[in-house]
Amino acid sequence: MTAGLIRIPTNEFPQALVAIFDQVVHEKTAIAVENETGDRVLLRPMAPAEQTPRAKTDEDYRAFLSVAGSWRDVDTDALLSELYSSRATSTRAPVEL
Repeated sequence: MTAGLIRIPTNEFPQALVAIFDQVVHEKTAIAVENETGDRVLLRPMAPAEQTPRAKTDEDYRAFLSVAGSWRDVDTDALLSELYSSRATSTRAPVEL
Protein backbone atom coordinates (compact mmCIF):
# COMPACT_ATOMS: atom_id res chain seq x y z
CA MET A 1 0.00 0.00 0.00
CA THR A 2 1.05 3.53 -0.51
CA ALA A 3 2.41 5.55 2.36
CA GLY A 4 -0.31 8.22 2.44
CA LEU A 5 -3.87 7.54 3.51
CA ILE A 6 -6.49 9.05 1.21
CA ARG A 7 -9.52 10.57 2.95
CA ILE A 8 -12.87 10.93 1.21
CA PRO A 9 -15.95 12.62 2.71
CA THR A 10 -19.09 10.50 2.93
CA ASN A 11 -21.03 12.83 0.62
CA GLU A 12 -18.55 12.10 -2.21
CA PHE A 13 -18.43 8.36 -1.60
CA PRO A 14 -21.61 7.25 -3.46
CA GLN A 15 -20.74 9.13 -6.66
CA ALA A 16 -17.18 7.79 -6.75
CA LEU A 17 -17.80 4.24 -5.52
CA VAL A 18 -16.56 2.45 -8.66
CA ALA A 19 -13.46 4.64 -8.91
CA ILE A 20 -12.72 4.15 -5.20
CA PHE A 21 -13.11 0.38 -5.51
CA ASP A 22 -10.75 0.29 -8.50
CA GLN A 23 -8.18 2.41 -6.68
CA VAL A 24 -8.27 0.19 -3.59
CA VAL A 25 -8.10 -3.08 -5.55
CA HIS A 26 -5.76 -2.25 -8.42
CA GLU A 27 -3.48 0.38 -6.88
CA LYS A 28 -3.45 -1.26 -3.42
CA THR A 29 -4.36 2.05 -1.79
CA ALA A 30 -6.04 2.40 1.59
CA ILE A 31 -8.87 4.91 1.66
CA ALA A 32 -10.65 6.34 4.69
CA VAL A 33 -14.27 7.42 4.25
CA GLU A 34 -14.98 10.11 6.82
CA ASN A 35 -18.23 11.77 7.94
CA GLU A 36 -18.78 15.26 9.33
CA THR A 37 -18.22 14.21 12.94
CA GLY A 38 -14.88 12.59 12.17
CA ASP A 39 -15.99 8.95 12.24
CA ARG A 40 -14.03 6.93 9.68
CA VAL A 41 -14.20 3.62 7.88
CA LEU A 42 -11.03 2.21 6.35
CA LEU A 43 -11.18 0.51 2.96
CA ARG A 44 -8.13 -1.53 2.11
CA PRO A 45 -7.37 -4.41 -0.23
CA MET A 46 -7.67 -7.94 1.07
CA ALA A 47 -5.04 -10.59 0.59
CA PRO A 48 -5.75 -12.70 -2.49
CA ALA A 49 -7.63 -15.90 -1.86
CA GLU A 50 -5.76 -19.14 -2.21
CA GLN A 51 -6.60 -20.37 -5.70
CA THR A 52 -5.61 -24.00 -5.53
CA PRO A 53 -6.22 -26.27 -2.56
CA ARG A 54 -3.14 -27.78 -1.02
CA ALA A 55 -2.39 -31.43 -1.71
CA LYS A 56 -3.62 -33.91 0.87
CA THR A 57 -0.88 -35.55 2.92
CA ASP A 58 -0.73 -38.94 4.61
CA GLU A 59 -1.25 -37.12 7.91
CA ASP A 60 -4.51 -35.65 6.56
CA TYR A 61 -5.77 -39.11 5.63
CA ARG A 62 -4.75 -40.57 9.00
CA ALA A 63 -6.57 -37.75 10.81
CA PHE A 64 -9.70 -38.34 8.73
CA LEU A 65 -9.67 -42.08 9.36
CA SER A 66 -9.07 -41.59 13.09
CA VAL A 67 -12.42 -39.81 13.49
CA ALA A 68 -14.42 -41.95 11.07
CA GLY A 69 -17.25 -43.58 13.00
CA SER A 70 -16.64 -41.56 16.15
CA TRP A 71 -20.35 -40.62 16.33
CA ARG A 72 -21.60 -44.21 16.10
CA ASP A 73 -22.48 -44.38 19.82
CA VAL A 74 -24.52 -41.13 19.75
CA ASP A 75 -28.29 -41.50 20.07
CA THR A 76 -29.28 -39.35 17.10
CA ASP A 77 -32.98 -39.24 18.03
CA ALA A 78 -32.16 -37.92 21.50
CA LEU A 79 -29.67 -35.45 20.01
CA LEU A 80 -32.24 -34.10 17.53
CA SER A 81 -34.85 -33.85 20.26
CA GLU A 82 -32.45 -31.87 22.46
CA LEU A 83 -31.47 -29.56 19.59
CA TYR A 84 -35.06 -28.77 18.64
CA SER A 85 -36.13 -28.20 22.24
CA SER A 86 -33.20 -25.85 22.89
CA ARG A 87 -34.10 -23.87 19.75
CA ALA A 88 -37.66 -23.48 21.01
CA THR A 89 -36.50 -22.15 24.39
CA SER A 90 -35.86 -18.42 24.43
CA THR A 91 -33.14 -17.08 26.73
CA ARG A 92 -33.81 -13.44 25.89
CA ALA A 93 -35.83 -11.14 28.08
CA PRO A 94 -39.24 -10.27 26.64
CA VAL A 95 -39.41 -7.07 24.63
CA GLU A 96 -41.92 -4.49 25.76
CA LEU A 97 -43.14 -2.17 23.04
